[in-house]
Amino acid sequence: MRLKHLLLLAVVLAAQLALAQEEPPPPPVSLDVNKLRALAVFIVKGGVLAAFIIVLTVSLIRGVVGALEKSGGTATGMTGYRDLVEAFKGPIIFLLALALLVWLPDLLNWLGLLPDALRPYAIDWQSLFGG
Repeated sequence: MRLKHLLLLAVVLAAQLALAQEEPPPPPVSLDVNKLRALAVFIVKGGVLAAFIIVLTVSLIRGVVGALEKSGGTATGMTGYRDLVEAFKGPIIFLLALALLVWLPDLLNWLGLLPDALRPYAIDWQSLFGG
């Protein structure tokens, strides 16, 4: 019984040593961390742009509904117009500034004005889409 345990232990150790000397196989798909990072940055920037479009649409609908509710005459028509402007002003200015801030490195890179320190924050479109 003891001999079987020693033999089993020797086989397990020999197998472990043989596996330790072999190189692991490469992954089936080559993963480029820079491409994944660029794709993640692109997804975040696209999300900010999508949020801007959604808030713009909701503000437009809110403003139109507010204008239609108060469009009884000239004075109430001006109130409806003021509600339309108020519905747009706050969220649109905020999200426009946010979208501009998020896409600023890409715009400056496209214009050739991006400093070298900010190049990692711009999307490399050629490497991302294989162009």
